[in-house]
Amino acid sequence: MSIDEIREKLILIIERGSGKAGIRPDMDLILDLGLDSIGYFILLENVEREFSVKFSNQDIFTDVTTVEELSCKIRDLMND
Repeated sequence: MSIDEIREKLILIIERGSGKAGIRPDMDLILDLGLDSIGYFILLENVEREFSVKFSNQDIFTDVTTVEELSCKIRDLMND
């Protein structure tokens, strides 16, 4: 799956879960999209299920703040 396909699918997952439209890759998951800690973990659970990946605590707390960074992290996990 290409990074563009991952990004598009991720944006659909976020839109479905948040009810927000117009999500861009540069948007911050917490600051721009308003995800609280519970919303963040629900998003990650949905991503893990949809992409068949598993995040470590280090992955999600240090490397991922934007939609694009999450897309890249998913790609990296899928290629491992």
